[in-house]
Amino acid sequence: MAQNRTTQKGPQLLEGPVGGVNTRAASTKLPPGNFLVLRNCELVEDVGIVSVRRGTKQLTTSSLGTGAIFGGIRWYYGATPTAETLFVWLTTLYRLVGAATSPTSIGSVGGSAGERIFIPFVGPGGNEYVMIGTDVSAARRYEPLAPAVRTAGFPAPSAAPTAATGAAGVLTGAYLYKYSNVFDSVTEHESSVYSIPSNQVNPVAQQVGLTGVTVGPTGTTSRRIYRTKAIVTANPLYYFVGTIGDNVTTTFTDNVADASLSAVQAPTDNGIPPLAKHWAMMKGRMYALSIVGGVTRRGRLMFSAVASTERNPDGTVSVHGKGPEIFPSTYFIDIGDVNGVGTGLMVMGDTLVIFLGNEIHLLRDNGASDMNVWKAEGNVGCIAAGSIVDMGKA
Repeated sequence: MAQNRTTQKGPQLLEGPVGGVNTRAASTKLPPGNFLVLRNCELVEDVGIVSVRRGTKQLTTSSLGTGAIFGGIRWYYGATPTAETLFVWLTTLYRLVGAATSPTSIGSVGGSAGERIFIPFVGPGGNEYVMIGTDVSAARRYEPLAPAVRTAGFPAPSAAPTAATGAAGVLTGAYLYKYSNVFDSVTEHESSVYSIPSNQVNPVAQQVGLTGVTVGPTGTTSRRIYRTKAIVTANPLYYFVGTIGDNVTTTFTDNVADASLSAVQAPTDNGIPPLAKHWAMMKGRMYALSIVGGVTRRGRLMFSAVASTERNPDGTVSVHGKGPEIFPSTYFIDIGDVNGVGTGLMVMGDTLVIFLGNEIHLLRDNGASDMNVWKAEGNVGCIAAGSIVDMGKA
């Protein structure tokens, strides 16, 4: 790989942690089950020549048995920064805190063995997480404060509720109901509602009771109930009516008049993170580069929503939330020609560099409906994501 070179006067200290975990046994002569945590280093006058590798430490996971390590990260979290190393051995996530050398198992990352990409991020609730992305299973999310790993994103309910009239109340008309799952006790961590509504119910000065509000998956802390106003259209809107404040109760009673309903509408497009081999975070937005299946082979760049008011890339409007784990269904751009397989992502300042096997594209994020993408000059691409290196200013 060609590299630009420059000359620097005197040694340079790279400030702060360098978030790398080297698992490449072929290039480093590491035995199976070993890896290097890469920390600070000093460079001599010719950039690229390491004179001191401060804090570089070889760690062993031989106690886990034979098998490969599939990616990792060294990062800091918390108000008083805590150093932590995360890595995946086979299909299990492990952590090392501070100077510890004995890894602790956190849980399964699912799927089969395969390379994982680790992307730290801050969610809408202000909590710090790590996205663990891959193309061999659903993306996972790691939470450090109460160490746990679960499927990333906010899965929607899997069944519609059943509605029935009840005691005397304020509701008169024809009504339909839907509900969503809320995760982590954070309102912004809300799923889409289930696509199919309840049966139609027709109270006359009555309350309405719901049953069959299903318990949500791991991480669900409450369910939000949405309802139409008295139906006068074929495709009515659904408005927030109330909350089931736990993940145990499966019933709800509604006695809220139409005029008292919240203006908040039911989210219908809070999609979960996709299967993707390459991941990056820029300006609060999570990006995932995958391959479109079938006859067409090109890079599909999918991305999360940073605002609930953003227009979709196709100019349409959908009801969705915001945050690195919410990927609305139309938030994607197909990059390159039909022969360009996506091979990597890198953030350089305010530009996302998108590597394909035969092309390189650049993206400036001006909002989901105004992504400025252009092709770099020359017929050059990238066939190996591991060869992508930011060389800094030449």
